[in-house]
Amino acid sequence: GNLNSFNQKPDCYKEVAARLKLQCEDDIPENDRIQAAIRFTLCELSTARAHSHPLECASFVISEVEPSFEEESTSSCVEALSRSTQHWSSYSGYLREIPQLCFAYRRWYDIDRAKGIYQNATMEKLSLLKLLNER
Repeated sequence: GNLNSFNQKPDCYKEVAARLKLQCEDDIPENDRIQAAIRFTLCELSTARAHSHPLECASFVISEVEPSFEEESTSSCVEALSRSTQHWSSYSGYLREIPQLCFAYRRWYDIDRAKGIYQNATMEKLSLLKLLNER
């Protein structure tokens, strides 16, 4: 459901989702959740060309360089988003979805890890059987 819909959206969403996936391996701090929600919101705003993002959020626009965020710039961007009902609705929706996305990413990671362990155990058993068979 949710995870696939993000992977099928334009590149901006994929970039934010890829960054979020890396952060989701551990418990994601609140400030990182807020910044990811801001980035998803800006992706959404960029699809509606008539709506430009607030100037206070300029440092969050996805670029090649990983910017460093000050707590102050995060709070001023959130404050700017709160001035528009549409912007706030998008932001708060993404903020609510991030824990669910992280849960899904962690589940995928756990499944991949379990598959790897199973594969390693299978290969060891095959090696042992081969060794016993040769005797």
